[in-house]
Amino acid sequence: MPTLLANQGSTARDHCMLERNFLSHARLGLFLMLLSSSVLLKARLPGPDRPKDHEEHPNYGLGIPLATIQAIAALIVIGAGCWGYESGIRDMRARRAFLLSSE
Repeated sequence: MPTLLANQGSTARDHCMLERNFLSHARLGLFLMLLSSSVLLKARLPGPDRPKDHEEHPNYGLGIPLATIQAIAALIVIGAGCWGYESGIRDMRARRAFLLSSE
């Protein structure tokens, strides 16, 4: 639910900083999910000197564990971004300084 905050001092700048940090976490999480799905689908980019039907890249059984680690890391990154945003907003509502709230 939206809450109105009085714009005093650096409130607007701090709010934009929190949104920017959250969006950076979300972008990193989406990138990790994209990497995870490309590993699972065995996506390869063929070079100009190599046709698509050429020999396949050998699979050493690392695809599923690597994709799982990347998917878990993506969820952790998105969760950390949500937690950072919510704790920052909570501190802004309580009018706590960000340097004091991180201790």
